[in-house]
Amino acid sequence: MKGTLALFLIVTFTVYLDQDPESLLSENLQLSVQSLAQKWSAKMKPRGKKPLSIDPLFDSSCQGLKMLRFFLVLLLMTSAHAETLSGHIIGVNDGDTATLLTTDRKPVKIRLWQIDAPERDQAFGEKSKQSLSDLIYRKDVTVQVDTQDQYGRSVGKVFVGGMDVNLEQIKRGMAWFYTQYGSDEKYRAAERQAKAAKYGLWIDPAAEAPWQWRASGKTSRPTAVNPPAANQAAPSKTATSNPPAVVSNYRCDGRQHCSQMSSCAEATYFIQHCPNVKMDGNNDGIPCEKQWCK
Repeated sequence: MKGTLALFLIVTFTVYLDQDPESLLSENLQLSVQSLAQKWSAKMKPRGKKPLSIDPLFDSSCQGLKMLRFFLVLLLMTSAHAETLSGHIIGVNDGDTATLLTTDRKPVKIRLWQIDAPERDQAFGEKSKQSLSDLIYRKDVTVQVDTQDQYGRSVGKVFVGGMDVNLEQIKRGMAWFYTQYGSDEKYRAAERQAKAAKYGLWIDPAAEAPWQWRASGKTSRPTAVNPPAANQAAPSKTATSNPPAVVSNYRCDGRQHCSQMSSCAEATYFIQHCPNVKMDGNNDGIPCEKQWCK
């Protein structure tokens, strides 16, 4: 709706400035208007009425007809993009993507609009996914579709009853307000409140936004190294004077914050073996006391 209003204002100003609104519209939409006028003329002929001439619609010298042409196009655009889907959530991929089974039994991939949840391999990625599952999995929902993305997903707001699920994910600290694509001030305000209260991912003041994480080329956390198999000989104590690069089931990989850990054991390893970690604010030797080592 906001996009439609913005387009209306743009074209209104171009008409006021004596510009042709046709220049703002795609060739396909222009042809749609022309086709609509031709069909109307064909209906009028058998009734003995004067056919509608389409030429004035494309005569840029007439301001009133410019606006008529614009409103016809606007009507076509609104009918083409306005869509509401209803159905049952049958899958949750992560904290901002799910699969809807519509009432006509068609599976549709849904991307929650204006939010960006942590990637599954990011800190809080799994918790964000679980939060969304708690909100919508196996529940009847309504989706107000805004657009489709490059992957063919329907992008929109998801509602369970009267609750805006997108907004709820932000309130819980399980997603960021997606500033690149978002414009809803309620979402922006909800993020500020969640951050101030240190809800969810905001427990880490250095939490990394998903779009920054993706831009850095990160794909997954380093794989833990498995201990030797039961039938594998233990390394000789005198075999080498250099310690192995990997100790226990963890390795130093640059992570520094509690939100990037998955257990107290992992946090303890990092604080004991890895440089520049920031997990022991009171310097008592116990890391992540609020989150993992309670």
